Amino acid sequence: MAHPLREWNFRILFAGRVVDALGDAVSPAALTLAVVTATRSSVGLAVILVCGMLPRVALLIFTVGAGWAFLLDAATFAVSAVTLALIRVRPVEVPRQPLGRALADGWAQVRARTWYWASIIGHGTCNFALGMLATTGPLIAITELGGKAVWLAALEASAAGYLAGSVIAGRARVSRGVLAVDLVLTSVAAPLVLFALAGPAWADVAAYGVAGVGLGFANPVWLTAVQQEVPAEALARVSAYDWLVSLGAQLLGYAAGPVLARSLGFAWPLSAAAVLVVITLVIPAFLPSVRDLRLHYAEKESPGLRRRRTGGLGPGGMGDPMPEA
Repeated sequence: MAHPLREWNFRILFAGRVVDALGDAVSPAALTLAVVTATRSSVGLAVILVCGMLPRVALLIFTVGAGWAFLLDAATFAVSAVTLALIRVRPVEVPRQPLGRALADGWAQVRARTWYWASIIGHGTCNFALGMLATTGPLIAITELGGKAVWLAALEASAAGYLAGSVIAGRARVSRGVLAVDLVLTSVAAPLVLFALAGPAWADVAAYGVAGVGLGFANPVWLTAVQQEVPAEALARVSAYDWLVSLGAQLLGYAAGPVLARSLGFAWPLSAAAVLVVITLVIPAFLPSVRDLRLHYAEKESPGLRRRRTGGLGPGGMGDPMPEA
């Protein structure tokens, strides 16, 4: 199979996602530090995060100010929308049915796949824990680790780690994909523990970067496994439950972080969240359905074979049919 960047549709999608991610990264970092610096309260930050599903580009914040970061965020939405509009996709026929029936069918598909529902419980726990860290981490950095630069450095390390993890996922040929995802995501526990203990700033930043590598690796591998194992006509309904669990848990983490920190401090809630992350991700690793699920890889094409298959359209391959998931 040719490298994805040789495909026109993938290049457009990739460009759109990069621009969208840039915008998503800019304004939350500016907003987080503005709220924490002004209020010294994780409660106010939690309210903001819940309203806007928020972390990254520190350079803009320090050089041109937070206002320009928000303007850049707005512009990236427009560019991302244009790139998505340019993508050509193969339609998938999905029979029309009432919403309640569609939800029930999706739930039946989820229940039939133990590897899926067991794993999304762990993924939800990760999002819950990261939500807690998002509302307590900036306050810990400012009050106990030396200032806002520590939190910005952690976010930058996470962004760099996420990129590295995504590159690794694209180049590695992982056989037991879901097993690898669940085990790699246990890296999220590291920054939770180090921020809980107010460890050395360099260790907190490094741990956040390692967790970013895990997240960057896990997302594409997980999505590949889901698209391989779930029928195309049921994919949206099944994925909706993953989003429901993950985003719902993240919102709960935003709310729980400041509440628990106010009554118990930072150490115990974040440490408990780290333990919960490890438990809910390691348990699925022992399930046969998780251990036995294998990813399938197509054999790599030679350039000559590709030219014959595409009718000589060149590296873009705009005449190719969309590949099967």
